[in-house]
Amino acid sequence: MFLQANKSQFSSDCSEHCTCDEESLTCDRNVRCDTNAICEERNSVRKCYCIEGYIGDGLSCTRTGPPSDCYDVFTSGRSDGVYTILPIGWTGSPFEVYCNMSHGGGWTVLQRRVDGSVSFRRSWDDYKEGFGTVGSNQNLWLGNEILYYMTNQRINTLRIDIVNENLFNWFMNYDLFRVDNESNNYRLELGSFTGNTGYDYMVRHRGGQDFSTYDRDNDEHPDVNCALNAGWWYARPFGSCWSANLNGIYNFNLSLNLHNVDTLTTHSGLRYIQMKIRPM
Repeated sequence: MFLQANKSQFSSDCSEHCTCDEESLTCDRNVRCDTNAICEERNSVRKCYCIEGYIGDGLSCTRTGPPSDCYDVFTSGRSDGVYTILPIGWTGSPFEVYCNMSHGGGWTVLQRRVDGSVSFRRSWDDYKEGFGTVGSNQNLWLGNEILYYMTNQRINTLRIDIVNENLFNWFMNYDLFRVDNESNNYRLELGSFTGNTGYDYMVRHRGGQDFSTYDRDNDEHPDVNCALNAGWWYARPFGSCWSANLNGIYNFNLSLNLHNVDTLTTHSGLRYIQMKIRPM
């Protein structure tokens, strides 16, 4: 049990767990809340509480229904594949996603480009609802409404995997990826970059950009709609519309405008791109 005789006796950050046995109090000062729990005070008791959709003592929380994302699938010991999830707060029915268990496991695939068979020149509603096919090696946009719920139930990281026509692999990692709701135009929040590309190609897309499509121009460029060929979080109006447009026209060149950076050029061509998220 958690004991809280008064606040001064116990850690304010839930890092102390105390048990009582025959009038003897034993405390462990090296505990942590479960990934699916939060540390807060309720009814004058501060401790770890499991979040909505989970049950337990706060140190260990178990999902009560379908997994909320691919990280829940991963922790249950599953491998790559299509799984049904239900994000916390999602009011619709459970839906299918593709779970990728490489690079530490637990990744939910939100976007994938493998060929030009699926057009990414889509309307606002298409990007909101998602399009393409959930599956292995299929073109996909999971949907902005889903992204809003998934990236606001827990803090998520983003990984972008890129393969060029010579089958060379690049990756870009961001320690925060969050999408706002539709009333705020699915505004993007992006964290710090690491990777092997030698350059942060999303650098011009991390300043709170709104999502734009050809029929919903939110890019702030006064004389041009940057989204005529693809929906994306376009850069603010200084210079070109993007430093990376991963939803651009597919022709071994996904409209990545790299500004003469030598480590990755549009001349090499891009064969494959996958964007995926998981909780920190």
